[in-house]
Amino acid sequence: MCVSTSIEMVARYLSMYQMAGFRDFCAKEPGGCIPTKLEDQLGRFCKSKNIPIPPYVNFVGVDPSTLLSDLDAAGLPYAHTYGQCPRYVNWMNPTGKISHMVFSVKFCHRYAVVVDNNAIGGVDAATGAIFEWMSVDEEVRRMKYGDNSAWVFAFLVPPPPPCP
Repeated sequence: MCVSTSIEMVARYLSMYQMAGFRDFCAKEPGGCIPTKLEDQLGRFCKSKNIPIPPYVNFVGVDPSTLLSDLDAAGLPYAHTYGQCPRYVNWMNPTGKISHMVFSVKFCHRYAVVVDNNAIGGVDAATGAIFEWMSVDEEVRRMKYGDNSAWVFAFLVPPPPPCP
């Protein structure tokens, strides 16, 4: 459920209240998610609520850097694959390689910020921090999975207002 959870987190961040319930809608279907399945689910969800499908980008490719820079310049969060992460290294998974999707709120010249929907209680047990900060190169490296590609999804709607 990491894909639909991350997509709904992006929608909530953007105050897209019409997308509430997307995760639960997707939970009724078996199996994981791939980009084409997500597009199908998004279309059927919006049809079931009688709302237009919001504009979005659904990118799969080796180098998402330009897209991420453009999204950040527009103030837009995005969901993306997480193919590896040191927090997932353990005796059963010594490489930390995973098939997962997370939500990012920032990608700029020096750093990126990720929120992992698996990290209930935060990414740092000592502080309860929910944001995982890293260099932009590290975020792009972590996005890669399987065939060395990344999957990035973003709604192309007005960004949230700036913090006061």
